[in-house]
Amino acid sequence: MSAAQIILAIKKLPLNERLLIMEELFKEIRSEVEEPQQKKDSLKAAAEQMKSFYENDPEGNICEALDAEDFYEA
Repeated sequence: MSAAQIILAIKKLPLNERLLIMEELFKEIRSEVEEPQQKKDSLKAAAEQMKSFYENDPEGNICEALDAEDFYEA
């Protein structure tokens, strides 16, 4: 069904049903717009949490404890 056909079908609906469709469409659009911002905020918060580790360890040695074994010997 094309967009033109959908619009034509919506025009035939009673006002209360058209308003319901608009409300649902706006909710969907809003969630699509807000989702990237929420992800960006989440990544920013994670970076802020790790900031002190990198400030106190400029050489990046914090992860060396995880490398107890040589990669190629494992």
